[in-house]
Amino acid sequence: MQTKKLPSNRAFGALFVFVFAALSLWRWLAVGWGLWPMVWAALSVGVLVVTVVRPAFLTPFNRAWMRLAELLHRIVSPVVLGVMYAVLIVPVGLFMRLIGRDALRLKRNPQEASYWVGRDDGAYSPERFKNQF
Repeated sequence: MQTKKLPSNRAFGALFVFVFAALSLWRWLAVGWGLWPMVWAALSVGVLVVTVVRPAFLTPFNRAWMRLAELLHRIVSPVVLGVMYAVLIVPVGLFMRLIGRDALRLKRNPQEASYWVGRDDGAYSPERFKNQF
């Protein structure tokens, strides 16, 4: 099994220092200085100290965070892509069928001698490919 490279423990610690500080600031602005803003601020300072002094201590937390991220990726990505398909591609296809457009020329036409799309010979002459830019 191939192991994936983790982000550095310092980057992981810096992320959570920022997240905990932002939560502390948000709660402080919302309700004033109380228990929860102090808890988030203490967590922010604690993670900052660990990040600076001994970042190797954050390795198990970093691994757990990446496992959670991979699990969320396996769930969220197919859902988001499915929604995008249903919202963007399906309506365009239905509209094209509604107006009778066959952009890929997939419908069979027995009256046609060939399904070959003719091209103007001058459009693809060797001279055209010289000095393209």
